[in-house]
Amino acid sequence: MLTRNEPSEINLIHREYQRINEKWLRLHVHLTLSIALFVGALEIALYFALRYMDIVSSSRNIYFIKYFLIPTSLNLGLSLFCHLVQRSRRIPLRGKAYAVSLSLAGIGLILYSVHSVFSSLVLAVAMPIVLTTVYSDRLLTTVTALSSIAGKVLSDLLLQWDLDVVKDFSDREQLADLVLSVVVLFAIYTLCDVLIRVEQEKNNVSIRRELERQHLREQAITDPLSGTWNRQGLEQAIAELDANPTGSYALAILDLDEFKSINDTYGHLRGDKYIQELGKVLNDCGEGIPFRFGGDEFCILFCNHSQEDVLAACRSIQRAFVRSPSNRTYHRVTLSIGVAFRTPGINGDQLLQQADSALYRAKADKGSIFFYHPS
Repeated sequence: MLTRNEPSEINLIHREYQRINEKWLRLHVHLTLSIALFVGALEIALYFALRYMDIVSSSRNIYFIKYFLIPTSLNLGLSLFCHLVQRSRRIPLRGKAYAVSLSLAGIGLILYSVHSVFSSLVLAVAMPIVLTTVYSDRLLTTVTALSSIAGKVLSDLLLQWDLDVVKDFSDREQLADLVLSVVVLFAIYTLCDVLIRVEQEKNNVSIRRELERQHLREQAITDPLSGTWNRQGLEQAIAELDANPTGSYALAILDLDEFKSINDTYGHLRGDKYIQELGKVLNDCGEGIPFRFGGDEFCILFCNHSQEDVLAACRSIQRAFVRSPSNRTYHRVTLSIGVAFRTPGINGDQLLQQADSALYRAKADKGSIFFYHPS
């Protein structure tokens, strides 16, 4: 049903984006737990593989504490934090995305720091950066990338978790490896940023086109003089009425009494002012959906209103129109209103005829309100 307060297509698009981001956030949170459990299981498997190859230099207890218990506990702690954040009602969606993305970056850094001997694990640092692209938030991707890269550099320079790994950055090969890994991470971040920009540009084009279509649709059903919906809008509303035969609706038709004398006495420009002021009254009343039926006749469609509510709204409109500038300055014009409620078996066109019949009775006593009753 037409209404000035209905959500626009643009709002619906943004809501759909919100729904997609919320869905991805849930997957993102589950991913942190999956990775934490997978890495823990991998550490156990890696121990037996290294022991089989006879390259484990530490005892079983030290290996268990250093490479399984501590890293897995930290990873599970970050995963639990993500679940608590995701369930919180106080934290906005964007804040949750930051918390989960940075937590996953922390898990990646823990994995890399524990096994920095494997240079390929730099991918564990890159993965959280790539995953942020789903949110299409450039700042989120930037913060995650800078945090991951800074953490990786600090780990290389300051953290000596594996004592068998000798870190000596006076060695050109190690220094070159550090610099190259940072360059690769920045390249991955740059690629992600470009992808987000392209996606945002595509989304903005779609939104602009939808705004243009929405504007054209509104123009097609808006009366330019009164600012209410026009007759085409009324026909559309009646078609929607017929598609919902069980809904409760009332239709009021308003007519300016002796409007012809206004045009004859003051001219059509002054008459147009009366039309404009009535349109403003109807748009501001907040009750029902107003339409300009044609000439000096307007319609208001009430949904799920009682007869008392409709009567109160009509009287309020009459009082507001009497206080309009033209009514106070020039000739006073009253409003006659005919109202019909839809009954079972009545379609939109028949409802319009009944309201018009009620208006005819109201015009007999100018400025009155008449409700249609089957004779």
